[in-house]
Amino acid sequence: MISSVKMINLNPNYLGLKPAGLNCQKPDCKSVETSIYNTKSSNVWFGGALRFKNPLEEECAQFLRKVREKRCRKFTDFDISEMLNSLQKENEPSNRKTLLEEIFYIKPDQSGNVPDSAFYKRLLNMISGRPEDERYSILEFAQYEFDRVKNPILSLSKLPEDKQNKLVKILKKINDVDYMYCENSGKCKRYNPEVLYDIFRTLVSAEEDLVKLGKQEADSYKIETFHILKSDREYLKKIPCSDANVKQKEKIAFDSMMEYLLENIL
Repeated sequence: MISSVKMINLNPNYLGLKPAGLNCQKPDCKSVETSIYNTKSSNVWFGGALRFKNPLEEECAQFLRKVREKRCRKFTDFDISEMLNSLQKENEPSNRKTLLEEIFYIKPDQSGNVPDSAFYKRLLNMISGRPEDERYSILEFAQYEFDRVKNPILSLSKLPEDKQNKLVKILKKINDVDYMYCENSGKCKRYNPEVLYDIFRTLVSAEEDLVKLGKQEADSYKIETFHILKSDREYLKKIPCSDANVKQKEKIAFDSMMEYLLENIL
């Protein structure tokens, strides 16, 4: 700790305020504090931009610092600071490291591309503070979008929190449909487990698009979306599957999407 501040005189010649060769006269000499510690509105960081509240938070930061992309760190300290803020939504501090590990469950796409830091930050912010079944439902959908969409889960993450919460409940019902059992049992001649995600994305797109439209265009868009979902329901009915449990859970998931449309969009 600096107990005192040394005062020095600055020669105006050094500052280029007077022609060279002139001596410093008393009225032109100024006293300047040489310490920046007492300067108001100044933040001086040493050893990085992070300050940890507890050892668990530091452990999370060290975990993220070790993630590499080729020869470089995947996350900057500012990325890590943002991710630590997202983790504050998790009520149980001991679970925060687990949440960080979960976002790295996302696999590279068919071209070998891996998620960028922005995707991981969005995903972490969405799963933090949620129960395990909702987190895994979001992770499954994130993997689906990462394989197919330019900016995966961006549209969903930008929606208001109350709508996000309702839509995540729908994702949980979609995730409850046990397609893996259906495929392994041999009871499905031909099944596409991605159909429900496609329908779900129709809702998310509608929420994102409607705020950009005028009233007349928005009304037409809503009607069109309603007819799209009705058509999707007929398509689902035609997909062959003799497993009654799978079909029933699929119906529950679809009905929840239609209910969302009627209550929040139409």
